[in-house]
Amino acid sequence: MNITDQARNLAGKILDPFCQILAYTKVSPDILSIIGFLFAIAACITIALGHIVCGGCLVILSGAFDAFDGAFARKFGLETRFGAYFDSFIDRYSEAAILFGILYYATIGDQQILILLTFIAFAGSLMVSYSRARAEGLDIPCEVGPGDRAARFIVLILMLLSNQLFIGLAFLAILSNMTALLRLYHVYGQTKHKR
Repeated sequence: MNITDQARNLAGKILDPFCQILAYTKVSPDILSIIGFLFAIAACITIALGHIVCGGCLVILSGAFDAFDGAFARKFGLETRFGAYFDSFIDRYSEAAILFGILYYATIGDQQILILLTFIAFAGSLMVSYSRARAEGLDIPCEVGPGDRAARFIVLILMLLSNQLFIGLAFLAILSNMTALLRLYHVYGQTKHKR
């Protein structure tokens, strides 16, 4: 079981009572995804203004809604193909927003090393998602590597709450790009004997 599955199981247990309450409101899981994204935007602005730890707290709220929408959909049979797609779609924008907040903060402070690390981490994050999506488009399951979204999200939170941007971004850059390269190697191994 990978870190995403572990996080999903834990979130399901924690969020189950809230799912029961929310079931009476007839709210769509997609609305919860949007609320999570709005918290990510709030985190972006807060971090950009230099309130790093407060931004980390908002990232936690964004992640809670991200976990909540999936748990809620699974609990009450509200899962749809579009909902799964929309959740992944909005997740990419949420992560981009948080990293943009860090990038803006680093740019205003003329912290060139942080700017570089943020770009490398962002590129790696995109490639982790793309490498999986492209592989699955070739009918090759591709969930290998330690840097899936849940792992990157945990690194983001710890980095922001501890206000250790250099260490966190360096780790995130290595983790995400290493995972993307592992997925490339995995797909190579699955296809090298096939045309």
